Amino acid sequence: ELSFLSAAFLLFLSRQCLVRSYQAQDTTATSVAALIYTKLGWTLLFGFLIWGTVPAWSEWLGVLLIVAGSWVVLRRSA
Repeated sequence: ELSFLSAAFLLFLSRQCLVRSYQAQDTTATSVAALIYTKLGWTLLFGFLIWGTVPAWSEWLGVLLIVAGSWVVLRRSA
């Protein structure tokens, strides 16, 4: 039960941060959109820390591709 409460709390916090980032004057939609796709990485990290699940190599490959793609998008928009 504690795991579900912590997951709900983290989801609430992430949504608040997302909304506040869109409201900021110096934030572009491109920079925020690139970070939205990092959810897989955060899911793997918190899944390991909270529930002790060990991600497969293909999941880590997906995270690397997402981070690399986000980095390219941010570099092009800057």
